[in-house]
Amino acid sequence: MAVSSRVVTGLERKGLVHRAACEEDGRATNAVLTPDGEKAYEAAVTTSDITF
Repeated sequence: MAVSSRVVTGLERKGLVHRAACEEDGRATNAVLTPDGEKAYEAAVTTSDITF
């Protein structure tokens, strides 16, 4: 879990995600894409041969 937390922290510092409390489970936190994160995701998907 610590590795994923560090990855999310890095994405958060770059302004690509923000953390939000999970509405269904108060113990959980979700990483939510910011507008810049959505742009980065779209750029990655459109330049990749990988299908999501």
